[in-house]
Amino acid sequence: MKNTTKGFTLWLTGLPCSGKSTLSEILARELERRGRSVEILDGDIIRTKLGKGLGYSKEDRDENIRRIGFVSELLSKHGAVAIVAAVSPYRAVRDEVRATIPNFIELHVDTPVEVCIQRDVKGMYKKALRGQLKNFTGVDDPYEPPLRPEVTIKTAHQTPNESAAHVLAYLEQSGFLEAPEQTDRKTASVQPRRDSAKPHGIKEQSKKTSSKRDIINDRFVIFSLSRCGSTTLMRSLNSHSSIRCALEPFNNAAPGHQTNYLERVRDEASLDAALEDIWRTYNGIKHVWHPLGWPFAENSDFNRLLMLRPGQRVLFLNRRNNLQRLVSAEISMQSGVWATLDDASRNRLLETEFKPLDIAKIKARLELDRRAVSQHRQRMVDSGIDFMELWYEDLFNPASRPEQTNNEFNRILAFLGRTAITDDETLAKVNSLWQPDRLKQSSEAVYRMIPGIEEVEEVCGSDATGWLFK
Repeated sequence: MKNTTKGFTLWLTGLPCSGKSTLSEILARELERRGRSVEILDGDIIRTKLGKGLGYSKEDRDENIRRIGFVSELLSKHGAVAIVAAVSPYRAVRDEVRATIPNFIELHVDTPVEVCIQRDVKGMYKKALRGQLKNFTGVDDPYEPPLRPEVTIKTAHQTPNESAAHVLAYLEQSGFLEAPEQTDRKTASVQPRRDSAKPHGIKEQSKKTSSKRDIINDRFVIFSLSRCGSTTLMRSLNSHSSIRCALEPFNNAAPGHQTNYLERVRDEASLDAALEDIWRTYNGIKHVWHPLGWPFAENSDFNRLLMLRPGQRVLFLNRRNNLQRLVSAEISMQSGVWATLDDASRNRLLETEFKPLDIAKIKARLELDRRAVSQHRQRMVDSGIDFMELWYEDLFNPASRPEQTNNEFNRILAFLGRTAITDDETLAKVNSLWQPDRLKQSSEAVYRMIPGIEEVEEVCGSDATGWLFK
C-alpha cells in the first residue's frame, strides 16, 4: 500500500533565473490544497538567515547547501514536504545531501542560459558578463547538471503550470501523493494555510474585512501603459478582502474622482504629500503612464518618481504586441470608447467614422515606447524596487484554462504578500473578468474600419513590435 503521507524533499536545481522559485510556489500551493504541510526553502532567502558569513566560493556554497539539506531532512523526517529552490551548482554536494535525506527527489529545472538572461529582471547576468559580478553561476562559475534527476523540467517549452503538472504526476505515480479525486474526498474540510500564497521573506498580512479606511502597510502600484488590461487587473485585485486599489488618482478624466490630486503635484515633495493622502484610504494605485509625461505635465519626470517611491511594490504591466496596443489606443481616442462594457458603448464604437492613422507617428511611438519601457525596467532594477513584470498576452490568454487563470492570479497575490483566493465565487468572478473576448474591444473587424490600416501593418508591423492581422 502506498504511504502518501510520508515526508519528502523536492530539490529544484538549475541556473539563476531558470524558474525555480516560480515553480516552487505553484507546487507549494497545490500540495497544501491537497492537505500536505509544506515549507519552501529558497536558496537566496535561506542564505540571509542560515548562511550569514558565507561567501560565494565553492567551499561556502557547499556549506550553504549542507545547511539547507539539514533543515530539509528535519522537515521530511516529521512528515512535511520541503521544497528547496536553490541553484546548488555542484553535483558532489547535491549527491552528499541526497544521501542524508531518505525521500529525496531531484528536479532539474533545465533552462538554456539564453532564456535565463532574458528572464533576469535584476540584470545580474549583464553585470556578470561585464565583469562587474564575480563567481556568477552560468557565466564565470560552472553549473554541473544532475546526471540522473528524478524529474527534468524544460521551462523554455512549458508554462509554469505545465511544469508543475509534470512534477505532480511523478509524485502521484511514485506514491508520494494521492490523485486529486482521492485527496479531495479526504481533505474536504482542510483549509489552506493562511500564508500559503505568501512570498517567502515578505511579512504576512493579516486577512480582515476591508473597509473604506482600512490601512494596510503593503502598498503597491499597477504601473501600466494604456490598453494593457490594467483596469481589469485592478478590478480583479479589488475582489481580495485586504486590497483597496485606487483608479488612476492622477488622471482627472478617470471616473469617480472627488479630489484633484494632479493639480497638487508641483515637485517631488508635493507628489509624496499627495501619495500619503491617497494611502490613507487605499493600499494600491492603478496608474497609467505615457512616455512623454502624461498624466503629469509634458516631459515631466513624475511618472518615474511615482514608480520609484520606496516602500511599495510595482506590478509592471506591458503588452508584447505594442502595435495592437497603439492602434487600440488610437481607436479609443477617436471613438471616445475606452471600455465596451454595455451595448451603448459598443454601438458608439461601431458607428465611429475613423480617420486614417499617421504612420510616421505610429512608427515613432513604437520606438519611444520600447525605449521608455526598457528604461523604466532598468531603473527599478538599479533602485532595488520590488517589482513583477506582467504581460497582457499572458494574463488574458484565450488558451488559458480556469485553473491556469486562478494560479496566475494567486501568483500575483503572493507577490503582493496576500493570501491566496480559494472560494469558488471569487475565482469565477476573476475568470469572467479575464476572458479575452469580453475584454478586447478592438477586434480585427474594428481595425479594418480604419482607412489604410493594411499599410500601417505593412510599414510598422514586425515580430518585435507585433502585427495587427498576422
